[in-house]
Amino acid sequence: MRYAWIALSLLMAAPVVGAHAQDNNAAPASRAPRLRPLETVLQALTKNAGITVIAESSLAGTQAAYPSVTATPENLESLLDAVAKSLPPGTIWKKAMLPVSTRFYKGDDVADFLDAQTKMLGRTPPASEQASVEILGQKLTPEKAAPVVSTLGLKPVYVLINPNNRRNRSADGLGAANGQTDFSQVLGSFMTMDPAARMKLMQQFGQMMQNMSPDQRRQLFGGGGGAPGRAIPPK
Repeated sequence: MRYAWIALSLLMAAPVVGAHAQDNNAAPASRAPRLRPLETVLQALTKNAGITVIAESSLAGTQAAYPSVTATPENLESLLDAVAKSLPPGTIWKKAMLPVSTRFYKGDDVADFLDAQTKMLGRTPPASEQASVEILGQKLTPEKAAPVVSTLGLKPVYVLINPNNRRNRSADGLGAANGQTDFSQVLGSFMTMDPAARMKLMQQFGQMMQNMSPDQRRQLFGGGGGAPGRAIPPK
């Protein structure tokens, strides 16, 4: 009987290793994201990922979630999801493929460019469609898009947009179509190509045109609905 009590005492005094290990492996309590001025967050994302990240002017002065990890080209879009959620309700991000420029792209200009592209070529695909690259409203696989991107010297630019604020700007007459500047840069790049590269790009563009609906082609070359576009006679 004496030995039984000793054994029982030893069992009761032994540390509960299993429970201790379970406590160590328990998921830590989620902490609220660190908020910093949006401009600071954008600068950090751009510097670390090496990809331009900007925002439209209506979001200036807001606070956003500062990334908990270093931004890379691979995780940038997931970090942008978190940043968008920390901004005013309705904020989203969009990706544009634009010519490499010596000037700094402005958020309002890129947002206007995307709006104009959507009106002319159709709805911009959701940001969740990661497996494609959109050029002139057409979704291409990264492999098919690569030669077009390389030939035109395009680069990705991410912009944070709040559609509610943009509707208010349009109602006030402030939403100018500044995206035409970006179209002129694309045209300038095309005109400076050597003949072989220009021919190759035209063939690739022809393939893209075959994938467009008749309405999209009409909007691209003949105006956005209503009476067909007419050439203006020379004076």
